Amino acid sequence: MGRGLILLSDRELAEHEAFLLDLLNGLHTREVEGVAVVAILKEKDPDGGDIISAYHNMSLRDRKLAADIIDTDVTYRMVKNILQDLDILPEPGEEE
Repeated sequence: MGRGLILLSDRELAEHEAFLLDLLNGLHTREVEGVAVVAILKEKDPDGGDIISAYHNMSLRDRKLAADIIDTDVTYRMVKNILQDLDILPEPGEEE
């Protein structure tokens, strides 16, 4: 097995930094063709933006595919929430 990613810091990692480090370590053992990252900022940056997006080795088609995956995830979660509200699906942690 290959090496993992190690981050040395004299401060505690922020929640999003730990999330990204875990993600990078998980990707380390896979062949990755492209990466998309979207970060929503709590406050606008000096340029007035409140979202940062970055892409590595992704064509416009790949970016559209990433957007479609997010849209599908949102739809799935909305349907799941509706079914839980209607008591058709159990709430998380409840037995069926």
